[in-house]
Amino acid sequence: LLVDCDLRRPMMHEALRIGGSPGVAEAAASGAPIHAVAVTDRLSLVPAGRASHDPVGALTSAGVIAMLEQGRAAFDWVVLDTPPA
Repeated sequence: LLVDCDLRRPMMHEALRIGGSPGVAEAAASGAPIHAVAVTDRLSLVPAGRASHDPVGALTSAGVIAMLEQGRAAFDWVVLDTPPA
């Protein structure tokens, strides 16, 4: 599972040519579960969603933490793509 956590400039959905919403930002805002999009039979993506003005707050929200727990239970690997330092 690849999770796009770059909430300032989300781009993974463009690189993999899938829809960009709903995603991590929407999970943070609503707490609703977000379904991963199957890119191939061995790779799924959770897009970042809409760009956020408070990415740190969004990434530490209960909704995102719950989403990551669901991903951990369903996938062997969970990779978080974050913005460059």
